[in-house]
Amino acid sequence: DAFDDPRWTRYICFGCVQSGKTLLSVIIPAAKTLFDNNENFGAGVPTMDVAADKWRDEYHPTFKRSFSQYLPQKSGAGSRGGKKFEAITFTNGRTLKFLSGSGGSEKRSGITLRHIGITEADKVDVPPVKSTDPNPIGEIEGRLASHGDDSKLWAECTVTTKQGFVYREWMAGSQGEIVKPCPHC
Repeated sequence: DAFDDPRWTRYICFGCVQSGKTLLSVIIPAAKTLFDNNENFGAGVPTMDVAADKWRDEYHPTFKRSFSQYLPQKSGAGSRGGKKFEAITFTNGRTLKFLSGSGGSEKRSGITLRHIGITEADKVDVPPVKSTDPNPIGEIEGRLASHGDDSKLWAECTVTTKQGFVYREWMAGSQGEIVKPCPHC
C-alpha cells in the first residue's frame, strides 16, 4: 500500500544480510512496473557484473515463476543466457534497463524512466574520483526528472556506515520501520 501511496516517492530500505531487501524493495516493484503497469524500469547496480548476477539469481527466477510469458525467448546479450546485461526487453515490449554506478555517465544515461530500484545502493554511491565527476546515484535519479513527483525511487542495502547512502537517506526521511516479531520468540 505504501508503494502505491502518492504521498511517497522515495523508499529506502535497509536490513541485515539475506533479509529479503532486494526482493521487497527492488524486484517486486520492478515486476509491478514492467508487467502490471506496462512501463520500463531502471535497475541501479554497482557494476554491470553485478547486473548479470542480479538477473541470473534474483530477477529471472522471480519473473520466471510469475511472469514467464513475458521472458525473452531468444538468446544473446540481454536475454536468456546472454553475457552482457545492459537492458532486457520483454515480450510485452517493456525494458529492464541496468544503470551501473561504475564507469562513465553513459552507463547511467540514454533512457527516461518513471521507476527505478537501486540494489546495493551504498556501493553505487561512490564518491566522484575528480570533483568534476557526477555522483552516480544523482545521475541515476536524473533519469526520473521529467516525471517529477510522479516518479518513484527504491533503494536498498545492508548499512555499511552511517555515512552510506541508505542510512543518510533514512535519517533525512521519515525513519519508518517495519517490525515483525520473530516467530520463535
